This record gives sequence, structure tokens and C-alpha cells, in this order.
Amino acid sequence: MDIFNGRKGTMELSAKSIVILVVAIVVVVFIIFFTKSKFTQTANQLAISEPDAPTASSNEQVTVSRENVKVTSGEDIVLKVKVYATQNISASDTPIISCPTDSALMINPYTVEVIGKNIPAGQTGEYTMKVPIPSTPKGTYVCSLNMESNNAVEQNGTLIYSEPVIINKDIIFEVD
Repeated sequence: MDIFNGRKGTMELSAKSIVILVVAIVVVVFIIFFTKSKFTQTANQLAISEPDAPTASSNEQVTVSRENVKVTSGEDIVLKVKVYATQNISASDTPIISCPTDSALMINPYTVEVIGKNIPAGQTGEYTMKVPIPSTPKGTYVCSLNMESNNAVEQNGTLIYSEPVIINKDIIFEVD
């Protein structure tokens, strides 16, 4: 008994289908890697094209590359921040952008990419922040860049905390 009932093309069609499927998977993988590399390249170019923040000092402890930021809803922006440390700043202390709770612009601090640094008292440190702007109605929003340091110092294996230092700087976001 012939299981194909005289259909010779059945097995050949199946082999062609498998080859097409494998080629399609390879093409999709190439597209994914190409897209990922382009996005990484664009993000790096954004960081390079962002101007440096002015030098921070004891008179102006936090400076930002742009205090008036024009953005498009749903895009990522890069900001450079310089901080003058009046006391030691640990790597766990990073700048945070917060907007009023009644504002339509809600920047989630957990999605902001920034790497912490140890900055000794009397020194200036620089941070590069990648900030995703969520879908937001057009308008102007005043948010605050906050830098808080707990000034934790280790003495005899115990962390001792002094009064936290909190520095605020307003940033105006103009969303198109």
C-alpha cells in the first residue's frame, strides 16, 4: 500500500518548506542583530553629542548640560551632570530626576540609566544619565534633579551615617 497515493511531490514540498523556514529564521536573526547594533550606535552618538555640564563648585553644587530640555514624547535623552561633593559621595548615591506627582510627565527613576561613582569631599564628579521620556502630552514640565548623599563612613567594620546632603536643581522639559 502506497502511503502517498501516487503523490511524488509531497516529500519534496516538505523539504522546500523546511529550507524556506531555515532561511527565514536566519534573515530574522540578522535583522535583530542589525537593529540592536544600530540602536547601540545611536545611543553612543547621543552621549557623545551631548555637551558637557559646566563645572560644579561649592557655590553651585550641581550643574546640568541642559536645564531647558526639548524632547519628543517616547524618546530617550542623555544629560550630563556634574556634582561638587561637600562630603564623600558613594557609588550608591546617584542623581535622580523626579517630577511632581500631579504632572503628566512621570519619569520612572528605575528606567534611568546612570552609573554611580565614589567622589571624595571637595572633588567634582560627572555622571551621564540616559533618561527615557514616556508617552506624554505636549507641554512644559518642571522636574527636579535630586542628588542625595548619606555620607556613609566605615569605622571598625561599622557603617556610620551622618546627616544626608540633598541638592536639588530644576530642569524644564518641553515635550513636543
